[in-house]
Amino acid sequence: MKWMPPVEECSTPHHQLIMNVIIWNCRGAMKPSFQSYIRELVRNQNPAMFVVMETKVGGDRAREITDRLPFDGAVHTNIIGYAGGLWLLWNSDRVEVTLLTTTEQEIHVTVKEWSMWNGKMKRSVLPGQPPWMMIFPFAIWNIWKSKNNVVFNRKNPNPRLAVDILAQTRKFMYCVCLSRGPTRYTAKEVRWERPPEG
Repeated sequence: MKWMPPVEECSTPHHQLIMNVIIWNCRGAMKPSFQSYIRELVRNQNPAMFVVMETKVGGDRAREITDRLPFDGAVHTNIIGYAGGLWLLWNSDRVEVTLLTTTEQEIHVTVKEWSMWNGKMKRSVLPGQPPWMMIFPFAIWNIWKSKNNVVFNRKNPNPRLAVDILAQTRKFMYCVCLSRGPTRYTAKEVRWERPPEG
């Protein structure tokens, strides 16, 4: 089996803006190699969500297996005899999944990507970090500048891009959120006059 390169080796340094989803027809989750394949795929591809089809395992046994996998969220469907079986696995630090309904052959959910739901929050989901809605403008600006430097100025990508973005966000928040005492204002009247013709 040929693997794609790990996410860290992808050509863009901004891979954290991409949400990987893996869909795998495993043809049976009871195979001895099943769990090691899942762990290797997760290690190499870093998916936010993983769909496993034709598991041929349902109920408590499915729950036992998925509890040992590197995901903290799971939805399982019932199997039909010894056929079928569908699992949806995810990491809740990267996506918010809300179950709508399931049948033996379908799972219906709504999925909100971390950046979307964190962007609406007034606080960060990461302790000590600014909320995404504050980071986002600095991230877009710095990513755009970094890409332009690579493309037009033939410079290497900034390896400290994420650190620089957070530093700029913190400086901005410090300046804006800093509690200040009374400020003196000086008003100066400005009047526009037409320049002399000539």
